[in-house]
Amino acid sequence: MNPKKPIKEFGKVYDYLRSHSLRTKERQNGHIYVDDADFTGEEFINGTWKNFIFKRCYIPASHFIQQTETIGCRFMNCEFGPGRVDASLSFGKMTNGEFWKCTFTDGNVSFGQGHAMFKDCEFNNTYSNINKTTGIGGESLKLANCKLHDYGLLYSAKLHLLGCHFSSIEHGALYPRGEYTADLILEDTLLENAEEILWNAKIKNLTLKGCRVKGTFSAQHGLM
Repeated sequence: MNPKKPIKEFGKVYDYLRSHSLRTKERQNGHIYVDDADFTGEEFINGTWKNFIFKRCYIPASHFIQQTETIGCRFMNCEFGPGRVDASLSFGKMTNGEFWKCTFTDGNVSFGQGHAMFKDCEFNNTYSNINKTTGIGGESLKLANCKLHDYGLLYSAKLHLLGCHFSSIEHGALYPRGEYTADLILEDTLLENAEEILWNAKIKNLTLKGCRVKGTFSAQHGLM
């Protein structure tokens, strides 16, 4: 494994991550690569990240990263978390965000009123305390071939799980933000402890295709 270097040691790349205006002035909208960086302890507040490609980076799921907007960024083999259960990393409004083979462990990550796609990612909550819930949230989320253990998914418009394995022991669940405003699509997905996954979920449309369920699939407490 390549050793990770503090992001502050990345010179101009660090400056571009902190200043969208400087990045635009000097590099316009071309892709900028960030490889093997450790973001621990660094603050990125109310900024914009556009067309960055992050590879094998470590990014804590903490309140130190609170962006206004994230556009056209890709995260490949990156690690997110752990972080405080009462705070979250926020990418702000995310547009065309992609996550490939990333891991999310014991932390909250927010994508604002935006869209994100995850492929071959793993989400794991190791807390045994029911009050220590962790998860990801956005407007529209698509997960393909992902594994989720006791992780929460929060969405306001649409959630699409394709070829995923979702296991819930204590508090993994699917949480629509509003009442009867969201679409949920589950395809070729394994749902374990299904009694808990949609309990009290008030969603607009539910689509099930080729899913497998362990336990009783309960959706009677709010599906329209």
